[in-house]
Amino acid sequence: MPPLFSAIVFGILSFSFTSELDRALLIAFISIFFSSVLPTAFLLWLLVSGQIDHRHVPDKAKRTLPYIIGLFCFAIGFIILNQMHAAPIIQALMFASIVNTLVTTLINLRWKISGHTIGAGAGIAGLQAAFGWHVAWLYILVFIIGWSRVRLRVHTLSQVIGGAILGIGLTLVQMAWYL
Repeated sequence: MPPLFSAIVFGILSFSFTSELDRALLIAFISIFFSSVLPTAFLLWLLVSGQIDHRHVPDKAKRTLPYIIGLFCFAIGFIILNQMHAAPIIQALMFASIVNTLVTTLINLRWKISGHTIGAGAGIAGLQAAFGWHVAWLYILVFIIGWSRVRLRVHTLSQVIGGAILGIGLTLVQMAWYL
């Protein structure tokens, strides 16, 4: 699930780029809360209330509201992290999450792109921006996740490839611009 991937990446960045443990914990909590916990809680509420029938939201038309809520969560998280003067790399990835989600929402109005490969690609691109090409081997996870989405017949190959390209490409461009 993209929120779990996001939590792992923001956790790694928080502890890698914040020197004091208590501050690293707070930044990790805030970034994970707004990038993972709140969007997932909202998705679970939609599921429990019967507004969606599956946690991966296979119906393209029903994806818009969770994307918009995610967009607001990322924006609030970014504002808080910015006001806290969190490490620029953390702010940059939260900013990229806003833009990526906005672009995904707009694409989703016409075409069901893979949010899973967008999330995985964006997270690994964020790690690459932080740690360099030493982590490039992690891109294999995007391939594995994409393969699983096609294998489960919830996405076509073009939807998965489009998501991977969007997640990786857009994030790398934004990280370079922001940093």
